[in-house]
Amino acid sequence: MSNDKFYFMDKWNVSRETIERLEIYQKLLEKWQPKINLVSSNTMFEIWERHFADSIQILKFAPNARLWADIGTGAGFPGLIIAIYLLEGRSSKDINNVYLFESNGKKCAFLREVIRETGCNAKVHDGRIEEKLKLVLEQKIEILTARALAPLNTLFFYAEELLKTGTRALFLKGQEVVSEIEHASLEWIFTYKLHASKINPGGSVIEITDLCRRS
Repeated sequence: MSNDKFYFMDKWNVSRETIERLEIYQKLLEKWQPKINLVSSNTMFEIWERHFADSIQILKFAPNARLWADIGTGAGFPGLIIAIYLLEGRSSKDINNVYLFESNGKKCAFLREVIRETGCNAKVHDGRIEEKLKLVLEQKIEILTARALAPLNTLFFYAEELLKTGTRALFLKGQEVVSEIEHASLEWIFTYKLHASKINPGGSVIEITDLCRRS
């Protein structure tokens, strides 16, 4: 794998304009990292592959989705990467929204600066996820995402009401996903598909629909 931006552009078939926005993102991440520890310091030298590519791979499972929600966004993965990609070939005035949910105020400030500097169509919701998600229940969110936030059982607690509206979940998971599925199945009924990660060996993108609690 390569951490080179030109390799990234070719592999993921993105425009030079998208690469320029991601370069802005990278510089802001490097600027803010010493202040608020946005990502593991060990991954700062592999941002393009470890964070950008890991995030953008989700788009292949929902290429036509235009309304997204990303919970526990942290430094913006995958939500801000999706928002930046959705500008491909479109005016910034087009309706392509990504709602970002993050409870850490300093990280929210970082997210808002990236949004301003890149011009992507994203909105930050600052506060407790379970409370703030209620604000978008009627927005017809197509895809709900999360990366390195919590076990499936907890993610389902957050996602329950949203998935009842027809939203589909795409969660980035590591090697523990099978045990998480088994544990979550004790409390929840759900339909899922596992897609092998293109970036993280042993990792997966788990696709969730038809979620409900066991009676």
